[in-house]
Amino acid sequence: MELQCRMLKPEDAELFRSVRLEALKEAPNDFESSFESESQMLLPELQQLMQQHAIVGGLLAGQLKGFAIIDAVRLPRLAHRARLSSVYVTRDVRGTGAAESMLNWMLKEFTRYFSLYRLGVREDNERAIAFFKKVGFEPIGVEPQALFLGINDGKPEFVNELQMACIRERKMKAPAVQQQANDA
Repeated sequence: MELQCRMLKPEDAELFRSVRLEALKEAPNDFESSFESESQMLLPELQQLMQQHAIVGGLLAGQLKGFAIIDAVRLPRLAHRARLSSVYVTRDVRGTGAAESMLNWMLKEFTRYFSLYRLGVREDNERAIAFFKKVGFEPIGVEPQALFLGINDGKPEFVNELQMACIRERKMKAPAVQQQANDA
């Protein structure tokens, strides 16, 4: 059976919540948010959050098996950029190509809006780094102390993130004013 990819809507909030909480519980140091904070979130809050982000879902037989969250930059000169803030697939579909299908669908679908995609991945997460390279992301640097994990033995504990980028040709025409200038 093939993974079906689509945008998740606020009415998918319960479906999304269960997989999102699974991700936060299973890999607490891989995400900016925490299980503790998101498990306290009420359904209307989650639905509002879902309206503020583009969330791609990967479904198999009607069950959500993964998600990717994309955040757009709202400034005009940075409007070509998107940030991939979370990617997760459930254990039962890992190694099946589900995550790759989901990201390829997302990159194809969003090419009309964005040409530059960025993400951060824990620098010691070799499997994730290899995966993102496979779908076209390239390392561009390391952000030290990207995530604060808490205090351990009286000392702050941080995670460094490898920053990665993927450039895709944008499929949207230039704005009319810019096109006229190019034609002149």
